[in-house]
Amino acid sequence: MRPFLSQFLVPGSDHFALLAGQILQQVTPAVSGVYKAPPQDRPLLLFGDADWWVGVYVEYKFRTPIPAHLQGLANHLAQNITDPTLQKFSLMANGEKAELALYEIQLQILGQPFTKALMDRTSPEFWELQGQLTRWVK
Repeated sequence: MRPFLSQFLVPGSDHFALLAGQILQQVTPAVSGVYKAPPQDRPLLLFGDADWWVGVYVEYKFRTPIPAHLQGLANHLAQNITDPTLQKFSLMANGEKAELALYEIQLQILGQPFTKALMDRTSPEFWELQGQLTRWVK
């Protein structure tokens, strides 16, 4: 998850382009794997403010007709996208919410002093520790 920046609302901005590239690099192959058809080159991609975090909307168009009622895309995306940047428990596709089990985990980390910066989800310290923990939990 990324904290929301107003630059994400400007499609030509560097922030928009960087985040769009990261997301589409993961989502597009997973979508193609379900539909067995390549989507058109440029999907509609929008970012929005979702409670201080970046909400993502992606709409793909295909050159060939595909079944609109195909189930399982949300679960397929949730299982095949491994980057912790995308918060998968809120993932929806074709109106279908991904069926994921969420677990709350509390850890005691030895040798890691708690600082106020760790409470700020926009701080570099928070993101560094989150990255370390995410790698350990996988």
